[in-house]
Amino acid sequence: MPCRIGPHVKNEIKVEDPVSGSVLTFYYRIPNSEERRAYMSAIWEREKDTIRSRLTEARFEFGLKILEGFGVGDFEKEVAQGQFSSISSDPKDPLFDPGWKDLIAKERPDLIEALAAHIFEGVRVRGAQTEIFDEKN
Repeated sequence: MPCRIGPHVKNEIKVEDPVSGSVLTFYYRIPNSEERRAYMSAIWEREKDTIRSRLTEARFEFGLKILEGFGVGDFEKEVAQGQFSSISSDPKDPLFDPGWKDLIAKERPDLIEALAAHIFEGVRVRGAQTEIFDEKN
């Protein structure tokens, strides 16, 4: 499948959730160049002669910025003790929960961090080759 780009493209990623044992679908937007630079800067904090990693915080902050929704039936919230109801991130869906993003941020920040790690850090290069030169030639 080609890489689609444009303002109305719905990007999707499947995440294997070790807690529920299911595969969740997240919808996200591609970060712009400024956000990519800000993300890389946010990973480290310098205070005088000390450098501290802020990787977890940066992943959470920027993952939350690009998260736009999730797949139908992927999340349920507790509505009463032991009773759960499906929620939706789609405003057109009757199960839409306007607090869906805050709920995921509070209850499953690890999923938001996983999204950011993949989108901001996960570029892989296939088929990179190293030429071997024969000293005799």
